[in-house]
Amino acid sequence: MNALGRALLVGWGMIAVAIGCSSSAGPDSETHWLRMCMGDADCGGGLSCICSTCTRACTADTCGILGASAKCVTPAPSAVAAGCQTAATATAVCTTVCKRDADCAALGSALHCIGGACLAGSPTQLPDGGIDLDPLVATWIFSGRVPALVAITLTFNSDKTLTFVEEVAPPTTPAGFVPDGCVTTDSFSATYAETVSGGVNTLTWTFKDGTANAVSGCNTASNDSAGTPMTAAAIEDYRAQGLIPPTTETYAVTATTLVLTPTVSSGAGLSTSTTFTKSR
Repeated sequence: MNALGRALLVGWGMIAVAIGCSSSAGPDSETHWLRMCMGDADCGGGLSCICSTCTRACTADTCGILGASAKCVTPAPSAVAAGCQTAATATAVCTTVCKRDADCAALGSALHCIGGACLAGSPTQLPDGGIDLDPLVATWIFSGRVPALVAITLTFNSDKTLTFVEEVAPPTTPAGFVPDGCVTTDSFSATYAETVSGGVNTLTWTFKDGTANAVSGCNTASNDSAGTPMTAAAIEDYRAQGLIPPTTETYAVTATTLVLTPTVSSGAGLSTSTTFTKSR
């Protein structure tokens, strides 16, 4: 082999080694993905500083180039508002899904679970332990008379499912009426989605199934009943009567209260703003 041939062989060999090293290192080793930042200049590599985290916005699951665990995740707007210096945003970003801070530890010690997404957040705004879950993720209760005594328990889960349980005790009127002690319970399972626009948080509910008219606690045990399966027609009837929330509501959440306000009035009952108190 002449000198030119040996030079070409050595050259191609060096290129092959370089390619091999680059492939084994992984794309996230070449960027600042998920590192804490103060501005876009801290990130480089086409990344932006979002919620004090080097990442980028995404509209589809095209984040794989950043790392094996990278996913296109939309953090809960209310959690972003609480844990980031920026205003609440519905922007999806390249990060990973989480339920608690510990789920983010392997990706960086500065990361917290904020609204279901691993982000650095603002150290001055994060409480001790970070914001593991969307502030909505809790159990909320409401009670009042309409005129019957109504108790509603609303539980939001981190997987965007929820349960809605409504208990109705009979009114004690007219005078002299003695109720049997029965309580009628309607329970619903549903999913929900959060969006934000113009600083207004909006919930979209999709009620799926449940149990209608379960009766319990009667003084006469034979009056108790297990109820019947909730049908789609029954759900629409409950909504028309204002017994369950309309499809879309705006909300405001604090550490102790949740205020739900329908975007369109739909009859009586829950057609006006309702304030829930956090149970756990």
